[in-house]
Amino acid sequence: TRSKIFVILFTILYISSFAQINPTETDIDYYMPKEYTIGGISVSGIENLDNNAIILLSNLNVGDKISVPGDDVSNAIKKLWDQGLFSEVNISIEKIIGENIFLLIQLKERPRLFYYKFTGIKKREENDLKDLLKISRGEIITDNLLKNNTSKIKKHFVDKGYLFADVSYNIKKDSLPFGQIGLVINVNKKEKVKINSINIIGNNSLDSRKLKKALKNTKEKKLYNVFKSSKYDEISYKEDKESFIDKYNSLGYRDAKIIRDSVYRFDDKTINIDIEVE
Repeated sequence: TRSKIFVILFTILYISSFAQINPTETDIDYYMPKEYTIGGISVSGIENLDNNAIILLSNLNVGDKISVPGDDVSNAIKKLWDQGLFSEVNISIEKIIGENIFLLIQLKERPRLFYYKFTGIKKREENDLKDLLKISRGEIITDNLLKNNTSKIKKHFVDKGYLFADVSYNIKKDSLPFGQIGLVINVNKKEKVKINSINIIGNNSLDSRKLKKALKNTKEKKLYNVFKSSKYDEISYKEDKESFIDKYNSLGYRDAKIIRDSVYRFDDKTINIDIEVE
């Protein structure tokens, strides 16, 4: 299972970190666990966090008895990883004096945001995205944060008809304080897509052309649609689906419903819409 693999991985990290110490100097026998009392804990690699807070998060305390090798250090590494604050976590032995062991927690902090800006969009659109993302200076930048922001930005533009928008990031470190980064968010909206065709599936009762007329703001790209835009708009499409069923209802089909619908790419500039009815 994933949990077992996780424990094994941290056990390996634990053993490898301790293996850097000469066994003859520390009297560590990795096949015979021995109990020690923690005589001291040091922390290195931290600029923006308090060392005492780090020790508290590790759940290791001076005076605690731990087994070496054992789960205590592995669990401490896992607890620190789980905070999401660090890109590297290691705990090693500084020295052993009698029954007392002295540990060193070595960390590498994840970068924190110093500033961010957008490229490729207008000022009004930037303000909309700032309200949407709500990221601020000092925030820890993780892969998960960037992934979530990408999803939010793309969803924002999908709702406005830009279905194929791209989002990428540039990280800037020059001339910034240690551990701080600048984040450049590149947005390429591309063009608003148009609707190539609307396919009504499962309709055996009504003229499909009449049903498509019920989609007042969702129109196919046709020469005769001179006065109606064929650009796709997510919000308008949701409203039009209700009008679509209302059309069935008005003609006596009270149980009519959409059981499935999908919007998918036809080419680089157009999409198709499938609406399956029952």
